[in-house]
Amino acid sequence: MNVAMQNDALFTLKPREFYLSEEIFAQEYERIFSKDWIYVGHASQFPNKGSFLKFRYAGEEIICVRGDGDLFYANVNVCRHRGARLCSADSGTAPAGFVCPYHQWRFDWDGSLKNVPQMKDGEYFDYKDFGLRTVHADLWHGMLFINLAEGPVEPLAQRMKAYDGVGAKFDPARTKLAHEEIFHIAANWKVVVENGVECYHCRGTHRALSRVIDVASLQLQMGDWMGDDAVASELGDPQQLKSGLPTCSADGSLITDKLLGLCTSEDHGIAGGINMMPNPAYIAFYVDHYWAISVRPVSAEKTELVYSWFVRADAEEGQDYDLAKLVEVGHITQTEDVALCEMTQSGIRSRHYLPGPIAAKVEPGIRDFAESYAKLMC
Repeated sequence: MNVAMQNDALFTLKPREFYLSEEIFAQEYERIFSKDWIYVGHASQFPNKGSFLKFRYAGEEIICVRGDGDLFYANVNVCRHRGARLCSADSGTAPAGFVCPYHQWRFDWDGSLKNVPQMKDGEYFDYKDFGLRTVHADLWHGMLFINLAEGPVEPLAQRMKAYDGVGAKFDPARTKLAHEEIFHIAANWKVVVENGVECYHCRGTHRALSRVIDVASLQLQMGDWMGDDAVASELGDPQQLKSGLPTCSADGSLITDKLLGLCTSEDHGIAGGINMMPNPAYIAFYVDHYWAISVRPVSAEKTELVYSWFVRADAEEGQDYDLAKLVEVGHITQTEDVALCEMTQSGIRSRHYLPGPIAAKVEPGIRDFAESYAKLMC
């Protein structure tokens, strides 16, 4: 992404190696991925004390685990003895902590070393010096975030302060995960983000989305999502619905009567949004549900995109909502986007690829993403 601007209205992205090079991907870990909070999931995915999920991001594996109440821990999935992967399961419950399958070293949820066979604490070394590498973990309105930075970080509550209006209105803490789908994309993470922050392509590609979302407004609003004044309104960065539609569904009708947070029937049609950059995630709120897209870099040419749908905590599938209706628009749209991203990555691999012109008024989100990326990579 080259922000060498030709003028204020036209610029080009960086050359092909920024989408192909593992060396540049490693630099991105140091300068981007490990510098800010990353959206992981929701507290409802950790139903019990000791419930855990294994979170993968940019080649690292992090074990996220629930302690007492709303206390969460996050530990690097590497045993401090010989480096074996401590946890092989993607999720589960570890009521007594984690035991390395190699030599049975046992660690508590907070990463502290608790027991080593044939090596008493203090006999050869002090257990306190060989706990797991931990990373920052915290909840915001029921949403779990981690931060891979090694030193002190900005508190999550402060980082998310601009979205306090979204949290108060839709109350995601009192929701639950209804469905989740992982898309494996053969493309660089920046290709995926660039596709996601412009709606220039939406009319021609996303017919299901275009029936319910005000695409023209969204295309322009994306320019307000990532600048210095990144939050467009007290409800964040929303994908606005077309006039008269109460929610985001294939026909615009409500998915469930169990409305979120403070929403009432008078709020039909409102929308809210949380846009997380530079570690990309977008969360879109409507009166009766919300969905989250989390972009997780894997390597220079591989990306995972996790698409999650949420409903109010007391809503029951088959009784209060139909799962197929809940996921329809998002599943169709993301399947289309995967094809677009992989098609683009394939073209970038060509030795003859040269970045073309980007018009800031047409694709303002790409402009802002390119500018922020360039600053972070300096």
